[in-house]
Amino acid sequence: MDGTLAKPIKIMRTALYARVWSEPVTRLAKEYGLSDVGFAKLCKRNDRPRPARGFWARKVAGHKPGTEPLPRPGEDWEIEITPFEHEIEDPALRAEIEKELTETIPEEPIVVPESLRGAHPLVAQSLHALELVQKDEYGILRPPASGCLDVAVSKDSLRRALRIMDALIKAFEARGDVVKVLGQKEEERTVVELMDTQVPFGLRELLAEKKEELEDDVELQVRYEFRHSRFRAKTVPSGDLCLEIEPRRGYYSGRDGKRRRWSDGQRGRLEGVLNRFVFGVIRVATAKREARLAHEQRERERREEEKRAAEREAVRAAMWAKIEAERKRVERLHGDAADWAQSRDLRAYIEAVRQDAVARGKDGGDGSELGKWLGWAAEQADRLDPLKENPPSILDDEAKYKPPDRQRNW
Repeated sequence: MDGTLAKPIKIMRTALYARVWSEPVTRLAKEYGLSDVGFAKLCKRNDRPRPARGFWARKVAGHKPGTEPLPRPGEDWEIEITPFEHEIEDPALRAEIEKELTETIPEEPIVVPESLRGAHPLVAQSLHALELVQKDEYGILRPPASGCLDVAVSKDSLRRALRIMDALIKAFEARGDVVKVLGQKEEERTVVELMDTQVPFGLRELLAEKKEELEDDVELQVRYEFRHSRFRAKTVPSGDLCLEIEPRRGYYSGRDGKRRRWSDGQRGRLEGVLNRFVFGVIRVATAKREARLAHEQRERERREEEKRAAEREAVRAAMWAKIEAERKRVERLHGDAADWAQSRDLRAYIEAVRQDAVARGKDGGDGSELGKWLGWAAEQADRLDPLKENPPSILDDEAKYKPPDRQRNW
């Protein structure tokens, strides 16, 4: 979700009105590339009413709820929708999204069917799969690796559990959400997709400790429990069912403080809290989506900072290269000046030697020993002088003829 704009979609106001009353808003928002909140604001800006709470639940139940007429039906105009994935940067926006999404949650309690006749294909498929598996040591039917909803219950609770799952799946789909069986790993076997987020959920039967009396024919060597009781504890299915969001991750998972578990208890059975469970899924999806977008924002900021750091390093490296080049120029200048001064002193010395030889009447001609030395010394002065062309010298071949042992020490 890089926040980039896509090609605009154009639709007439009356056509959008017809679509909104024929398909859930969550499904249309996804089709047009908007968040649920963004789509709701689009409808409000164009004075286009939306279905009230409970509309889709009544429709799924077979009723024919009425529609709200379009204000100013004689006025029609083209609406341009620019798909844009809005990023949740402000935590306060979470409450706005949750408030908006509650409008698609049925007012009436989600009704659990009395039988599995006409069950959702995922439920029918799971019933067949669970009837074929062997119960575990606690009497629980564990779902196979693939092709089965995340339902782990006893044989006696199987049909009730699947009827609850059937009601939930149909309620989710009535909102425009999608329920899938992934079969990848245990905690994400069954997921509902909403708000571009996958939320795992499952249903299991709670276990209970039950004491049973040892039979009379049990061997005397068997070690009884404390104080030699003739009763021993046994873990068995309790008959109480538990619905979980992100199964096996605790009542509350992470730092968002969202409830993730509902079960049978003194206050009632699961069948009476399915609406709250759906809203719980929405709240978790909202928190997960916000966390994902926040992570993506942090990653973008990290990449931008890395880019800025690389740019700063490139500027620093370029400046350092210029500084190094300038330093070498200055060093060469100082070196040339020193060589020029040394060559000047050397020529003065050579001239002094020549004058001293003349004063003493020595032969300073080109063929004499002194003349040869004066010529050689002048060449050395020229080799030092940066203002003169460097005459050839045997020293130029030093590296070529250096002995191997001296090359290694060089």
